[in-house]
Amino acid sequence: MIKVNELPDGKLEIEWDKNDPLESILNDWTEKDFQDFFAYCLSQDSGEFRKESGETGDWETEVEEDDISEEN
Repeated sequence: MIKVNELPDGKLEIEWDKNDPLESILNDWTEKDFQDFFAYCLSQDSGEFRKESGETGDWETEVEEDDISEEN
């Protein structure tokens, strides 16, 4: 299972099973790959997540390069 943890400094840490057939695709991803993926997902969001979850925060802000770290 892919896990995303928020660190005390606000950065995100992404963990996955390197041996899992589905998750192992992430083994070769760079920090930029993760940033591009999340930026793409946010650009495709129709607002349904916000409606369904009741989310009202400004979560669509640009992510700085240093805000994401990956743990293999």
